Amino acid sequence: MIPLDKVHEGAVLEKDIADNGQILIKAGMKLTERHLKLCLSWGITELPIKGADPNQLEQDFLASIPPEFMKEAEEKRDQKIKLLDPSHPSTPILSQIYLFKILKGYQK
Repeated sequence: MIPLDKVHEGAVLEKDIADNGQILIKAGMKLTERHLKLCLSWGITELPIKGADPNQLEQDFLASIPPEFMKEAEEKRDQKIKLLDPSHPSTPILSQIYLFKILKGYQK
């Protein structure tokens, strides 16, 4: 199972997503942004993605971002988290979450 925030458009669903026996998204479906938003609204936090390694998905996504946009996203993130205590254990996690939120807004 892959956390929803690490799944990107084009990933292929390995198993049906169902609720009370009703299929919401069929296995083999290539996921779109709409599917991901629907999963979020349904409270689905993880998806079975075909052949997925969460670390590889993250690396592939980061590699697809142009360096100039990455720099801009990092600057926006730094502005957002500048008031957080850098020694607090949650700060690196929040930093990464915010960076990915910005990067998911990138449209090729």
